[in-house]
Amino acid sequence: MSEHNSIYDLKGNLIGRFRHGVAWSSPVMERLGEYDDDFVFDNDRTMIAKVNDGHVLNIIGEELGYISGNEIFVANSKVGSFIGLSSSGTAAVALIFNKRDTCGT
Repeated sequence: MSEHNSIYDLKGNLIGRFRHGVAWSSPVMERLGEYDDDFVFDNDRTMIAKVNDGHVLNIIGEELGYISGNEIFVANSKVGSFIGLSSSGTAAVALIFNKRDTCGT
């Protein structure tokens, strides 16, 4: 079975397609990084975030956001949703919704 994960903004627009551990933006297809169940990496394979039970933490341990069900939250506000594996939702927190803050403040 093939893994297909879709990331949506609050308006329901498709903004990401995540497959087989690689994150791509949409509709313009740009490689954003990689992910697994425990970590999120940039395109150089540098770890930029850690996942802990649906919560996404930057490299210094600050929370970037979290998933609940199929919804994505940043600063306790819903910013989007996903269809697919939870690892795609947590990766979207770091790679799409919170990209500039993944390395700490």
